[in-house]
Amino acid sequence: MCKKLFVFLVFALLLYQSIYSQNIKGLIIDSETKETLPFVNIFYGETNLGTTTDKNGLFEITSEKSILKLYIRYREYYSDTIELKQYNSTNKIVFKLHPKAFNLEEIEDFPKIELIIIKTVNNKSDEYWQNKRAKELSEIEKETYRIIDSINKAEKLDKKLSRIEVFKSGNIPLGWFNLPLNKIMDYNNYEGYRLGLGLMTNEKISKYFSLGGYFGFGFKDKSWKYGGDLIFNLHEDSESKIHFSYANDVKEKAGYSFFKTSDLTTTEIYRDFMIENMDLEETYQISCSFLSLQYLKTKIFLNQQYITATDDYANGSSGVASTNEFIFTEIGLQLRYAYNEKFIQTLKSKYTLGTNYPIFFGNIIRGTNLFDGEYEYTKYEVKLTKSFKTRTLGTTNLAFVGGQIYGEVPISKIYNGHGSYQPFSIEAENSFGTMRMGEFYSDRFISIFFKHDFGNLLFRSENFNPKFAVVNNFGIGELTQNSNHQTTTQTQSIEKGYYECGLLINNILNQSFLGYGFGLFYRYGSYAYTNTADNFSYKLTLTIGL
Repeated sequence: MCKKLFVFLVFALLLYQSIYSQNIKGLIIDSETKETLPFVNIFYGETNLGTTTDKNGLFEITSEKSILKLYIRYREYYSDTIELKQYNSTNKIVFKLHPKAFNLEEIEDFPKIELIIIKTVNNKSDEYWQNKRAKELSEIEKETYRIIDSINKAEKLDKKLSRIEVFKSGNIPLGWFNLPLNKIMDYNNYEGYRLGLGLMTNEKISKYFSLGGYFGFGFKDKSWKYGGDLIFNLHEDSESKIHFSYANDVKEKAGYSFFKTSDLTTTEIYRDFMIENMDLEETYQISCSFLSLQYLKTKIFLNQQYITATDDYANGSSGVASTNEFIFTEIGLQLRYAYNEKFIQTLKSKYTLGTNYPIFFGNIIRGTNLFDGEYEYTKYEVKLTKSFKTRTLGTTNLAFVGGQIYGEVPISKIYNGHGSYQPFSIEAENSFGTMRMGEFYSDRFISIFFKHDFGNLLFRSENFNPKFAVVNNFGIGELTQNSNHQTTTQTQSIEKGYYECGLLINNILNQSFLGYGFGLFYRYGSYAYTNTADNFSYKLTLTIGL
């Protein structure tokens, strides 16, 4: 009799919950692009209870009280209200948000932070969080938190997250100082292994400025490098800074660079390991960087560079009158525009969540005769990147890079081909994997880098999940005849067009957030070698998923 009564009561309780509880599942998308919208704020009830969509735009709400309306709030989109009586609650609601029209007068000052982790979050008491809750925790919820805390302690998740934070920021916190990882040990094909040390003060000394320096020794070139930085943080939200720097170091010959951002999701950084051609460079620079519009980062700089060629190159009208030492004074402007870019603000740094729109980089650099500058010239450089994601085909990544210089300058200030060839090396995207380092030079060029990643679409199993990708790159450039270039090696450009293709098998092995794979590149077209074997380049692929 007691068992029957117990079963009846359980059945009655479940029936009661099924009748009086409400479960709502939905998907929020852009009304124009039909793309899903992550982290949309959804509120309901008189107490403004709510949730957010996940990274795929999905949300779910379960409530014991009847919900008649959902209130949707999302920056860059018009707020709206869902009348639930218009929908069948047993089905998933697909709701469209309408983006706001682009209007300069409505642009907000600073970029969107999707999630902020407050620095004092770990110091808050249980009473503090209890007062912030809209309703008391149920026994099930209390047990859930207890289990999460026990898992956290057992697996040491806090320490693991700290390690990931160090990896992403590139700094090890040591009391009042940060220790940059890349100053401890580094490698490239000019210096070989490089050992050293660097220190920068952190917010424990002052949040208004950072002061530091570094030194290093290259075991292949057998020379010391050193430098220092003084950074004034004028305004945190607008990222306004004034940066004084000095460096007596080496730098890639005829390279290009754009507004630097910390992004470990790209494999471009691996190209630094393959660089062979470098100049000695002593540089004094002052720069000011800030957000000039909501999504536009701007940097203005003035520098003076004393450059010494380390190879047999010299510049001049004849071998006797030529020199391998040059003085440059530059005034420049660097821009980075990423519309609708979103971020996560952690305890130490801010990291991008990316954007569905193209990202634009631009440089305008003017060489002047101020402060004994020996050359007058103007450089225009641009880079445009875009990712296209489709559920059925995977992800396509496109990068367009171009540059042009007006004025006669030494080879150090024009453009190399941006190759990344070694017989066996790490794959570096947005570079030419079969092009030898320093093989081509141009004073105007265009490069297009194409990669399509199929992800797990082509192959999928329980324990083995390789990800296939195809690559096709193209470059074309022109080198104006300049009789002042004095060198024993032939200086050529890629006016006939440079072509290469490749196949990547990523994630063959997976360990924590690192994926290891293999790649094969092939060089074809006008600059292909007669010996077929010389056109191949073999790559190790190393992808990071954080």
